[in-house]
Amino acid sequence: MERNFGKTIQKPDEAIQRLRGMEKLLEKKIEMIEVKIAAEIKEAKKLGIKNKNRAMKCLVRKKSLEKQLEITYNQLANIESQLVALESAEMNGAILENLKYGGKALKNANNGMTLEEVDDMMDDIQDAKDVADEINEAISRPLANSYDYDEDNLLAELEELEQEELDSRMLDVSPASMGPSLESPISPFDTQTQLRQLENWSSNADSSLDVPVSPTDTVRTQAQMRELVDWMGQ
Repeated sequence: MERNFGKTIQKPDEAIQRLRGMEKLLEKKIEMIEVKIAAEIKEAKKLGIKNKNRAMKCLVRKKSLEKQLEITYNQLANIESQLVALESAEMNGAILENLKYGGKALKNANNGMTLEEVDDMMDDIQDAKDVADEINEAISRPLANSYDYDEDNLLAELEELEQEELDSRMLDVSPASMGPSLESPISPFDTQTQLRQLENWSSNADSSLDVPVSPTDTVRTQAQMRELVDWMGQ
């Protein structure tokens, strides 16, 4: 309980505590009255018709106690109703206080920005993103004539390369692969002996030809030798 300019301010917690105490007191009073009512009924039954006057007084006291009991029940109901109202009000106050605190925190979290400011900021972000996308597209776009070649020129260059390759292969072919050459001279080593052996070999196809050659000469095939004999006979 607080005082403000001479006025007493009741706190909800303190009022609830006082009402709780009164509630317990009324509950005990109700129990006591109910016990008394039960005793008066028992006494009235005991006296019965034998002592009619005393039995009637017991019933009168019972009626008075029942009336007090009803009043006490009503008081207790009022206390309980006020308790519910105070507890609900206290809960509502706490909720409102927390909502107020949360609202301030939310306002601080928003940095005091308004909805229009947020919309403007989102528009700026979208514009910046659009510009970035356009820059990326421009950077990745191939330059003019970077990959644009004339197909006819490429085919002509390819044919030229193929012709050069073919010419190179023709130049690399050895004379031996082109057939026997009559211009290849026999080594002049022992010329007369070689001529006699060639004449004998030409008259007898089954005879073998033993022609000494220089160690640096290559061995010739029989077809080359026949051509050489024919040439010498001309």
